[in-house]
Amino acid sequence: MRSWTRTRTAVIGGFLLGLSITVVPATAARAADTVKPKLTVPPYAQFLQGAQLGPTSYLSDGSAINYSIPVTVGWSATDASGICGYTLKQVNAGGPPDTLLSRTNQTSYQSTVTDYTNQEGGGGGWPTGYSLTAFDCAGNQTTKAISTTPTLTQDDNSNDWQWSGAVDIAYSGAWQESLCACYDAGSVQKTTAKGATATITFAANAQDSIALVMEKGANRGRFTVFVDGVNRGTIDNYSRTTLHKVIAWAGRVTTSGDHVVRVVNQATSGRPRIDLDAVLRMY
Repeated sequence: MRSWTRTRTAVIGGFLLGLSITVVPATAARAADTVKPKLTVPPYAQFLQGAQLGPTSYLSDGSAINYSIPVTVGWSATDASGICGYTLKQVNAGGPPDTLLSRTNQTSYQSTVTDYTNQEGGGGGWPTGYSLTAFDCAGNQTTKAISTTPTLTQDDNSNDWQWSGAVDIAYSGAWQESLCACYDAGSVQKTTAKGATATITFAANAQDSIALVMEKGANRGRFTVFVDGVNRGTIDNYSRTTLHKVIAWAGRVTTSGDHVVRVVNQATSGRPRIDLDAVLRMY
């Protein structure tokens, strides 16, 4: 695509001047761009706060697994020639990737993942993550990986892959076990005591995702979350109808290393109870 020059005249200070303006078509400017787009995307998918886990299933050895853990991922990109779409693929262990979105303008995606990938001796072919590519309007592209490998630790600290990704949960104050087939793996730890605390410790990489699976209902109250000593807010588990296995809170850690999440019961008047069903991690 060629550029062209236009000449215009103007009177400035009593003098007649000729002005030459060179016009470069947008397609030519894009063709001159050889810089890859700057793609911003977290290395780990985020658990979807407010969503519910699917039914608990069991392997032949009695291990509890979940095939439906809701997650979300968001992204953005910038480039001098503009962004002309994104392609999102699901990466599968032992198999080719599956295209989920092709040249889309979407900047987020919601899906479900399974902790079956955490079973020792599990078969091949399971999803392990996403591959996201940003295309600029000059034809350059940038690709980054997003992990979607979760681990779920039950309220009693049981975890089907203890050697990787597990967390440790310690309780202080008046907690006790409550049993119901409606809970993940059939049990939760419950408390109605003000200040009763569940302390969750784990080692993680920067931007790792962490989430709390809890019950919601008309008699459930508020709790406060602290991540490495920083108040991340108070959550209300009230719901007019009873909801099981809800991702009541989801967040990230900002640095690599050892981390501590504390859940503190506020013992809300008239509905002081909270339950901890499980803790989710993405890595």
